[in-house]
Amino acid sequence: MQEFLDKDPDINVDSLVPNIIYSLEPGNVIGIAPGPESFGLFYNEDIFKEAGIAPPPSKLSEAWTWDEFIEVAKQLTVDTKGRTANDPDFDPKNIKQYGVSASTWWGVYSNFIYSNGGDFVSEDGKRFALNEPAAVDAIQKISDMMNVHHVSPSPVQAKNIPATNVALQTKKVAMAIDGQWASAGLAQSNFNFNVGVMPVLEEPVTTVVCGMFSMFKSTKYPEESWELMKALIDPEASIEMITSGTWMPSYKDWYTDPNMLAKWTENLDARPSGYKDAIVEVILTKGHQTPTGYVKNFNKIMDIVNPALDKVWLGQQTAQEAMDAIAAKAQEQVQGRRDIK
Repeated sequence: MQEFLDKDPDINVDSLVPNIIYSLEPGNVIGIAPGPESFGLFYNEDIFKEAGIAPPPSKLSEAWTWDEFIEVAKQLTVDTKGRTANDPDFDPKNIKQYGVSASTWWGVYSNFIYSNGGDFVSEDGKRFALNEPAAVDAIQKISDMMNVHHVSPSPVQAKNIPATNVALQTKKVAMAIDGQWASAGLAQSNFNFNVGVMPVLEEPVTTVVCGMFSMFKSTKYPEESWELMKALIDPEASIEMITSGTWMPSYKDWYTDPNMLAKWTENLDARPSGYKDAIVEVILTKGHQTPTGYVKNFNKIMDIVNPALDKVWLGQQTAQEAMDAIAAKAQEQVQGRRDIK
């Protein structure tokens, strides 16, 4: 699709939101996303009011550090006798309300690996990098949320926790790290929710995840296919998906033009007061491409990584032990990066 992007008068790389193009290699575009997604820290406003705690900031400049985030999560994790996680008598086996929930798929934890300066493979694409210090530290911090601080449900405990919208509404959790698509379900739940920026390790980052539209090089109708693709990528074509909270627009001017931005961010149940700062601003300025877009052979690498991480999430191994144990096997699957020649 590179040749079409190069010559089309209406659409080009600069007119699209950053990090939503898939390429086989630099200069060989094979896919464009119809609806990008990023991540945020969703929360129940009433829980914070009742606890007398300031809610998660929505502005990047005010983002919590990891330690500040954990401290708030402790104050909002409550056992069945009403004791919080920073009470010496707190019972981690009988928790009524968790401070935060964060699922353990790569989309969520990648935010913190990138925020910490880590990656799945090295900058030159030659090395498996999840056993290196920045990535290990980020993974360990997420494990510690569950197994040391007890502020987030482990994968076993999470089986009893409903989806983000229900978990926040029913006060089973106070905050949830989730994709902005959670806005759609939250908008249909009758309670006061909002969204802030995720806690920051070294640098603020959000992973931009998205599907893609593609076309075959061998198609008999390349021009028509391109026109269809443009029509599908046009935010007007999926405006219900966007205003409901499921997707975000692919065109950059829908973020930068105040009138277009208002179309999908104002006076809508799916767009609470923190949304423009915590989601819109962050995807435009602090986005990081999904690893599926640039790590070659990503799925094969993760087939080795995921079972090892299960032991980390369950507190059976440290992140370093688990990643070191599979590093050699994972290295065999490393085939480079798509974002470098």
